[in-house]
Amino acid sequence: MKKILMFTAVLMVLCVGLAQAGDKKEYKGWERGSTFDALYNPGEYKTYKGNVEQFFKITPVPGMAEGLGMRLKLDDGSQVDVIVAPFAYVDFLPRIFQPGERTKVKGCWVEVDGRRWFAASKVRLREMFEVKLRGTSSGIPYWDMTPEELGKAETY
Repeated sequence: MKKILMFTAVLMVLCVGLAQAGDKKEYKGWERGSTFDALYNPGEYKTYKGNVEQFFKITPVPGMAEGLGMRLKLDDGSQVDVIVAPFAYVDFLPRIFQPGERTKVKGCWVEVDGRRWFAASKVRLREMFEVKLRGTSSGIPYWDMTPEELGKAETY
């Protein structure tokens, strides 16, 4: 368990560092307080387990920077389309997750242009690799946190 926590913490710091080093236009429309961010309600937090079917690029709201989407096939055969995060923040995920691999996604449902999507807060692979995308209780995107907020962010 300690190894999982340490790996998660290291990965979170790496992702945050990459996000802060990135150009702000790579996150346009994904910022705290944006139209898309306002759709995310951490009070409606859910978890789904399934197999990765595919990754795809997505622009949830016109004018946003490109994001990464993922289709998850659940055990009952249904599919969940997931909005993961800005592509610039998670562009490495399609190289790590392979189609058919088992994963767990946490987040909440959002509606964009009449279509329901699952907006991810965390994505986990093989019970040892987890990418934190938003604060669990706050819903604040990690790519838009200040250094002070990052210091107080959940690391478990």
